[in-house]
Amino acid sequence: MIEKKKIFYFREREGEPNRYTLAIDYDLAEEFYIKSTEGSFNVLFARVLNMDYPTFLRFCRDVGGAELIGRNTVYVYPVFKKTSEAIQILDMLNAQMNLIKWEKDHPDWEKHQEYLEKK
Repeated sequence: MIEKKKIFYFREREGEPNRYTLAIDYDLAEEFYIKSTEGSFNVLFARVLNMDYPTFLRFCRDVGGAELIGRNTVYVYPVFKKTSEAIQILDMLNAQMNLIKWEKDHPDWEKHQEYLEKK
């Protein structure tokens, strides 16, 4: 069974009540095999969902109602209100990250799946 931990969460923007950015619980990062990055951790959210960063931003805007902040800067990033759609994106990120961790912890799971399918 997959243990469900919340490595990702919404962090309220300083001075902007009810506006949130995606954040990583760094206390859990090593447990999830996240050691460091060469660039922005913002890209990690896209990679967890198997998207490129521009597609992830559009997904956050179109599905989660996020406002995209940072035009003409190095990284544009999504800012959310806590709507049910935004919470679904956060839940999806956490579920996918838990699955990624489980697969890394169980490298033989594909062989086991093949065995089950033959039976």
